[in-house]
Amino acid sequence: MKRLARSRAARHTQTAVAVRPRHVRSSSPLATALALLCVAGAGLPAEAQPPDALQRLAALHERLLEKAATALSIDDGFRALNELEDLELDLPKLPARPRAQALETEIMAALAAGDAARALARAAELRAAPRDPLVLQMLSYRCAVAAGDAKQARAALDATAQNKAAHVDPADVTRAREALDRVGTQVPAELLAKLTGVTSGPRKAIVLDFWNTRKAPPDAAVQGLSALRADFETELAFELIGVNTDGPAGGQKARDAARQRGYEWKQHFDAEPAGAATKLLQPRDPPWLVLIDSRGFVRAVGSGADPALTYAVRAAVAEARGDHEYVAPVTVKGERVGPAPAASGGPVAKAGGKKDDAGSWDQLPSNPDAAAKLNTARAFMKTGKRKDAKRLLEEIIRDYPGTREAHLAQELIEDIR
Repeated sequence: MKRLARSRAARHTQTAVAVRPRHVRSSSPLATALALLCVAGAGLPAEAQPPDALQRLAALHERLLEKAATALSIDDGFRALNELEDLELDLPKLPARPRAQALETEIMAALAAGDAARALARAAELRAAPRDPLVLQMLSYRCAVAAGDAKQARAALDATAQNKAAHVDPADVTRAREALDRVGTQVPAELLAKLTGVTSGPRKAIVLDFWNTRKAPPDAAVQGLSALRADFETELAFELIGVNTDGPAGGQKARDAARQRGYEWKQHFDAEPAGAATKLLQPRDPPWLVLIDSRGFVRAVGSGADPALTYAVRAAVAEARGDHEYVAPVTVKGERVGPAPAASGGPVAKAGGKKDDAGSWDQLPSNPDAAAKLNTARAFMKTGKRKDAKRLLEEIIRDYPGTREAHLAQELIEDIR
């Protein structure tokens, strides 16, 4: 297996905060319950005289759990996946507790790194491991939300609500259930075009931030949204768009509030498409984030304070870039919407939806240095530095022939010419 590498040249590292369960305050049932995960994992008995690899695994597992009350940073995820690979563990041969630790560690790391499909697959394996039900429920929920599987997320949420140890607020559960009801909704291309200003259809992961002037967002939600923006502010495969829900009468007041709150990203007020987006997605009591994937389907809905939503955004961006195979959302009724999972890569990585001339382009070897240059070039394109972007793309094509990055660079450079 190839060693994992960061797929972006310059990530903005989030500050991970360890939160004690009794101090957690969140509009999401997940943050509270996942904080209990830290307690559940901290007091387990150690294996007698574990070998060095198991000691290192236990230390890595504990380190991630200490940060797990909030979303782990992207850097945390890639570092942990690399450490796991270095341990060369044979999962089937591990004792029960280390095996569960390895699965939990891989799930948390994969979620942080944006590989929701991998995390969801490992969560299925974790169900056979003898672990605390709350741990399984919360990780299952996060994995399902990140992968856009509303049916599995609903099942995990309901199980958590029935678990007295979780101590979740029924109002939070109701809100989360309503959010899952919207997963799988297809957003019309014409509405997306009005929201983004791009007429060629969805080519990126889009986060719609519904807000109003009547209710200021909680601090945790603001911090979560700020972290998302910092992670992807130079990313071509991501766009954050504000949608004010005050209506036509509050247009000027909303514009003033946006300036005062520092909403520097694109905003829509009073008239279309804000009204159409609000009517279709029916946000309840903003703040309310709606993640639309690169194929135009609602992937997740919730609060910026919810780590599961953060992970869903990272997964959708990674798929849009072509880092992972596209995973179509699943509704609460179990219906998979959109293209079949076999459709690989993302529209952003395919130069505006041009026909792929090599069906297995994403199976080409990848070079970390080329990947770093490619993402820097993407950042240059987004900020209008087209000459600098073209120079880097030409270097990738010349210096790294036959790689995945050279293939993508060739497609991107065609948009500059």
